[in-house]
Amino acid sequence: IDTVVVTQIIVSNAGPSGRLDYTIDDITGPPPPNDRIIQRRRTDWHNLKFDLDQFRFSNFEHRDYSTSLNSGLGDTIITDPSGDLVFGSGGDIIGVFATLTSSNVTFEFEFLDNVNNDSTYIIFSLDTDFDPNTGAFPGGFGVNLPAQDIGAEFDMLINIPALPFIGLPPSTVSVWVGANTPPSGPPVYTGSVSVNANIVTVTIPFSGIGNDDGNMAVAGFGGHIDPLTSPPNPTSVDYIPNLGHGIVGVDPLGDLPWLSLSPTNGSLFAGESDTVMITFDTHGVEQSGVFSGFLVIHSNDINQPVKSVPVSLLTEPVVGIRSDPILPNMIRLEQNYPNPFNPSTTIQFTLPHSIFVTLKIHNILGQAITTLLERDLEAGNYSIEWNARGVASGVYYYRLHAGEFSETRKMIVLK
Repeated sequence: IDTVVVTQIIVSNAGPSGRLDYTIDDITGPPPPNDRIIQRRRTDWHNLKFDLDQFRFSNFEHRDYSTSLNSGLGDTIITDPSGDLVFGSGGDIIGVFATLTSSNVTFEFEFLDNVNNDSTYIIFSLDTDFDPNTGAFPGGFGVNLPAQDIGAEFDMLINIPALPFIGLPPSTVSVWVGANTPPSGPPVYTGSVSVNANIVTVTIPFSGIGNDDGNMAVAGFGGHIDPLTSPPNPTSVDYIPNLGHGIVGVDPLGDLPWLSLSPTNGSLFAGESDTVMITFDTHGVEQSGVFSGFLVIHSNDINQPVKSVPVSLLTEPVVGIRSDPILPNMIRLEQNYPNPFNPSTTIQFTLPHSIFVTLKIHNILGQAITTLLERDLEAGNYSIEWNARGVASGVYYYRLHAGEFSETRKMIVLK
């Protein structure tokens, strides 16, 4: 089914002191060496299933979160810590939000303090093909940080005061084709900007940025300028974000094409939190199948700098009925094949009548590590695939319960 499901988790610095810098990426695997695989909890949503978890680390925690923290603004694409100005004071951007329609994208820039109409500016880069090797690198007329990983197809200047030396009235947004030098020709698009207390809002039509779907990577910087100099002299600078970039829409070149994250990085003081949106999108994927990968969290937590969270997408029920019309008069559990295996194996069983079935994988200590099946089934022959990616080599057991029937068989993961 073409389905989109969005869930949220919170990343928070549990303290008691110090700043937590983190990045989150999605990969097909395998997870990085020497990381910590977080035990997963399976959540069902009709035929779409995904694995997330609630977990606490020494410096930060993740937990499920169901409501937005940004009080009516668009989707969070970038979070930026307060007080991280490169130089100067004021002009501290702490968040960027985006709202997509069928024809435009609206950006909202949240400042720590109310916007100064006499000096505030923002330069923002748009990577419309998610490729840092195309467009201008670094973006922002060559001034963005290389760590922001942006190849700018377009650079956007938001000036709150007027800039007479290039003919821009106050509260204007101007878009140029990405370049490594300051703009010398007319912009390809200009529009108006609105300011409400500490929020700057601008809407860009897709036609103005040569983009027909709004999917793009974004990064930039802002702060205060002295508009009376020519060119205007920056009096404060804040990079947003300091590393990595934000994502609007879905990254078509992501490691997991059916999953996207926003934001993908942050920097938190003790007690601060970020909301990370996780989008599962089945558009364009095969009509049936099991897709797996990992969320990888890198941080400056000295005790656990790298963690991996398994995620999986099922585009149809994991149970498939074979066409064999002849059924035995008893429940039968077959030996998995192949065995030993790496990373996938198939488990087959037969039911002579309708019954509630549970199929779980256990480790050598008898602890259940995952549930493959827990539902009512009709009579039939069934095949279930288990992907043991992220599971250590060793002996495991699969156990089938169906009414009063219970049987356990051994299998070996060999890597």
